[in-house]
Amino acid sequence: MISNGIAEASVRFNGRNDAIVLKEFTTEGMSAVTVMMWAKGEYAVGNLVRGSIIIHFSCGPGFYLLSQDRKESGYLDWGKEIADSKRWRHLSAVWSAPSNGDGMMKLYSNGIKQKKDLLYGGGASGTLGDRRLIIAGAFNCNIGPFKGQIEDLRIFNRALSDDEIFAVYAGNKSEELLKGLVLWYPMKNISAELRRDNKRCMILDQSMNGNHGGIMGDPVWLGAVEGVDAQMRQDQIIAAQKWLDVKRRDDEEVRILLANWFEKHFDGSEKWRKRFEELNQGRGVSKMHAATWSLDRLRGYRELYGEIGLKELFDDLDFCGRRVEMEGK
Repeated sequence: MISNGIAEASVRFNGRNDAIVLKEFTTEGMSAVTVMMWAKGEYAVGNLVRGSIIIHFSCGPGFYLLSQDRKESGYLDWGKEIADSKRWRHLSAVWSAPSNGDGMMKLYSNGIKQKKDLLYGGGASGTLGDRRLIIAGAFNCNIGPFKGQIEDLRIFNRALSDDEIFAVYAGNKSEELLKGLVLWYPMKNISAELRRDNKRCMILDQSMNGNHGGIMGDPVWLGAVEGVDAQMRQDQIIAAQKWLDVKRRDDEEVRILLANWFEKHFDGSEKWRKRFEELNQGRGVSKMHAATWSLDRLRGYRELYGEIGLKELFDDLDFCGRRVEMEGK
């Protein structure tokens, strides 16, 4: 049984010749992927992942994919805060093909999704190609190796939901969060994770899938993340949780407003009513507390609310008044 908590140590890469090179791991044919890690950079621009999955640590081009026909998906940029590299950040990149998801590429920082997504544009196959994966190595002459610390690197063959990504960020230990895990380098225990033989040094995959990586250069295994860094991490998680609680409350209000509107408008659009009923599936007869209701589901209520509001609600003064009051909060 493998543990699922936040790693307690990290590895520092020197930004010159340190890297992890995977020889066996393949992304060929994958129709969804999630890559996540804790990272603390020592300068603004550096390459975190190179291969058919590309992730840069910078403000600007941040994430793209390579399809089976070698077409690139286009860049999804990080927000400006990523360039502030003096502190730990939990970074996640997610994509799922239209065949089993929404086809969108997404980026998260400290468990919170960025506002913008990018539709995958890497060819009609809707699956990833294969190219050797390199962690922290140079991308090209403009984007060099990552310099800084990394820990708890995880790759999944599925697209984790908003709630799952936040749960991993916050250190949730549920076994459900290990579903689809195909590579895991906690970077926590040097004696358990490193193997030396015939002058080769390997980092051992803790997902039990055998996706071990070769150590290039001489990255430094550090001790526990503690003191100011540990406190800043905890403060970040608390602040993010408070933000999500407010978000859930606001979106739950939208759900209630929608329910009231549909009760008053029996002749409302079938399309809208069907979507509302689909969002309500699984809710049950008792009112579920907003804190336990999926962010993905609640966001669906808000999207439906906005669509109806643009076309129909302006002739409903009572509803519109409540809408303006709520949006002004």
